[in-house]
Amino acid sequence: MAKTYLFIKDLDSLKLKVKKHNPLYIRLLEQCKRYEDVILSDKHPKGSSSYMGMAAANLSLLSLLSHDPRWIDEAKRWIFTALSYDHWGHTNLVHADINSSWVLFGLSLSYNWFNEFLTETEREYYKKRVYIQANKKWTYKEKHSKTGWPVRYWQNHNWLNFTGLATAAYALMDDYPIDSRVWLKGAEENFKKIFSLLPDDGSDYEGVVYWRYGIIWLLQYAELVKLEEGIDIFKNSKFLRNTFYYRLYQCSPIFEKNYNFGDCHDTRSGHSSAVYFKLASEYNITEAQWMGEHVLNNLLYKEAFESSVQPGILPEAFLEMLWYNPEIKKRNPKNMPTTRFFPDLGLLSCRSGWGPDAFAFSVKAGFPGGKRQWEKSWGLQKIEGFTRRSLCHQHPDDGSPILWKGANNYIIDDGYNREVKASDHNMILFDGKGYNNEGRHNIFKKIEKDQHAFIEKIKIEDKFTYFCANLKNVYDRSLGVTHFKRHFFYTGANSLLIFDELLSESSKTITWQIHSEEHLSFNNGYFSSMDQNFRLTSIIEHDYHITTETKVISAILNKQDPDRKTRRKMVNLGLHIENNYKMNHFLTLIQTGGGEYIKPHFLENEKWRGFYTERVDQKQYYFFSKIGNKKLGKLPDIDIKSSSNFVYIAVKDGIIDVEFHS
Repeated sequence: MAKTYLFIKDLDSLKLKVKKHNPLYIRLLEQCKRYEDVILSDKHPKGSSSYMGMAAANLSLLSLLSHDPRWIDEAKRWIFTALSYDHWGHTNLVHADINSSWVLFGLSLSYNWFNEFLTETEREYYKKRVYIQANKKWTYKEKHSKTGWPVRYWQNHNWLNFTGLATAAYALMDDYPIDSRVWLKGAEENFKKIFSLLPDDGSDYEGVVYWRYGIIWLLQYAELVKLEEGIDIFKNSKFLRNTFYYRLYQCSPIFEKNYNFGDCHDTRSGHSSAVYFKLASEYNITEAQWMGEHVLNNLLYKEAFESSVQPGILPEAFLEMLWYNPEIKKRNPKNMPTTRFFPDLGLLSCRSGWGPDAFAFSVKAGFPGGKRQWEKSWGLQKIEGFTRRSLCHQHPDDGSPILWKGANNYIIDDGYNREVKASDHNMILFDGKGYNNEGRHNIFKKIEKDQHAFIEKIKIEDKFTYFCANLKNVYDRSLGVTHFKRHFFYTGANSLLIFDELLSESSKTITWQIHSEEHLSFNNGYFSSMDQNFRLTSIIEHDYHITTETKVISAILNKQDPDRKTRRKMVNLGLHIENNYKMNHFLTLIQTGGGEYIKPHFLENEKWRGFYTERVDQKQYYFFSKIGNKKLGKLPDIDIKSSSNFVYIAVKDGIIDVEFHS
């Protein structure tokens, strides 16, 4: 009987694919050549050793395909160096968390792929070392049945650790069958729950970077059980089916960068061709196939050397080879819709087009961790008596937009931060404050079930997108915020209009703010970047004063490597008013790309408040009923009556072009 290999359905077919699609083999070969130049330490490095497991996997696969003594010797150098370390991991949760699981995963695959190149003595030593590490991880899992990664269903640590353990179990099944079956049963129970709890829309509250870091482990586990057990998780998982679109719509216009909601290390760490190829293959997503090839052909080394994620994209060469399906056609996403909404996360993404110079923005509001995590975790907590929520990477960013124009990130987020605060986001502040428990990593650990935002209205049409977020419940209750709605209006061009209506019964000051990479100067009634390609007009009913401040956000990325930190510089623009303890309004028009400057104008009567913008051939009207009024009634300039409490009208050449009532 022919030997079977993990992740490899048929070795002969793989060898044939290598011959037909030689660039994938060259990619693997080049990656393995890099390993020859690395000086390996006799002791565990002072930092992450995750790269060692991936090196072993790449070298073992190349050895299996080539039988070349050059790669067999190099694979042994890496494998037995890693096996010689008395611990896998550094300073934090040694043996027990993700660093050791990266190594466990890679060395377990290598034990399966590389076994025929080992002497009997080497084989005995190898399997015992892998068994010891796997058993330590299982022991930790058993001791932590109510806390930490073993119970955090929505966290990348859980996915990585259980996949590492499952891979070791399959690799060691012939040598340690009893323990291996126990580990596999534990992983099966864990992932059965996880795939039933992940959001159908494919979104990930941890943000693009942790999506890129974490989803690969969900795919690897699903692939393992599909090939080893005949269980097809891919077939029934709506999350996996839709998650590529979450990633696609969190791309900046130039694709190489990404939106950085949540704990994102930077805006250059979001791509994995292996992930794109696997999703393309399983679901025939032609845009994912295009993205995978686009990254390999155009962005590979930018991603590799500018990304803060370790071990990064280069060591995924073996997965790219295994998961690339040449039968899948590729298609540029240029014909995809330019707007998409992800309801679980409350995430809206809009762009003027798919070209590299497009205007694009994204905003979200809703439940911490997403609606399904929030609701299911509270239900489980009531039954079990402990929480499975994991919100360390969630930020206080409800209603906080991020905006791009081409390669320019004009409105930015703080990214990775271990002391998160609303004041580091594009949020309105009351007495300089925002959410409960700010200034720590997980500010959502001790909040009430109703302390979340919700989307009051979302409307997506061909020429108009409207997003209304109700934010009053997210704020610290001592601030007395009794009303706060933030409205976003986008009409598909290079501008975004934001209207805020809010009431605080106790705060003395209210601050409207944004953060940018650019220093913004105030001239001719608007704020602008030095090149005039970003303009911001704010209309406030009361006197206000302006402040600017340069902030630097720095944070340790990985406790395994405490000397490695991220750094993010942000220029803050703040507009401050004294609270009049009545309804306050901020109207903000953001324009990019130079060209004609458009100024918004206020309109008001006893029933409604509104504003309009005017170009040469077009007027756009926005009307809101005042608190206590249910109908707008007759509107000025246009012969329309409305029983709604919000109306948008676009008039072009004197004729109504778009009409929306809510």
